[in-house]
Amino acid sequence: MSFRVDGYEALLRDLRTADRRMIGVADFIQAQVGERGEHYAILRHDVDRLSSWAVALARVEQRAGVASTYYFRCSAAGKFPEAAVKAISAAGHEVGYHYECLSVCRGDRDAARAMFARNLAAFRKLAPCRSVAMHGAPLSRYRNQDLLLNLDIAAFDLEADASLSFEQIALAYFTDTGGRWNASRATNFRDRVGRAEGSYPDPFSPNFATWLRGFRDPIYVATHPERWAHNPSGYFQAAARDGVTNIAKRLIRMTRSDKS
Repeated sequence: MSFRVDGYEALLRDLRTADRRMIGVADFIQAQVGERGEHYAILRHDVDRLSSWAVALARVEQRAGVASTYYFRCSAAGKFPEAAVKAISAAGHEVGYHYECLSVCRGDRDAARAMFARNLAAFRKLAPCRSVAMHGAPLSRYRNQDLLLNLDIAAFDLEADASLSFEQIALAYFTDTGGRWNASRATNFRDRVGRAEGSYPDPFSPNFATWLRGFRDPIYVATHPERWAHNPSGYFQAAARDGVTNIAKRLIRMTRSDKS
């Protein structure tokens, strides 16, 4: 499935009604690790393509008085969508690098770390970067997350990794990876964050708002703006992209030995 922006606006209203403080990735890590005071909703967006859709979603959040985090991929030449990065940063949101160096370098860690440093420096010429997030690269056998394992990200002047920094935090994680909320491993190979315990209702289900008021741990919502359409044409475009991608994922899942 794909998603409509008015559904995201409804989700923001549910979070506000439940007295959740909506916050970006780096701000949460700096404010709340190890504490159980204010009730948070971490909002993250991975911009894989269609950066103009990300700008539109960022403006929706800005009008709602919400700040979140947007992560951007770059081209093979190390170029980021400059206009979108600057526009979203200017709207008051955190922006960061959506890295995929290990899969691009086919597992060569030295080359991948050099690429990571180079692309991070290029991104910082456009806007500050306090945190990063891996790109799942489901068609590759290499896990981009592994690049930063056992590394001190402070050496890169980073405050957080959108997955690694949450490994020991109990939370409810919701992602649109796979084209639906919390899709199965058949279409969501690697997008899992935190110490999730139990199952949670779909954010679009009728009982979500009631469940949310009774849940005390942080909520983490990760989306891909290319799935969030503003009109029927965009909705069907997004659905078609996910349909083709999910067929490929299922075929890979059947044949890949590591099942990651």
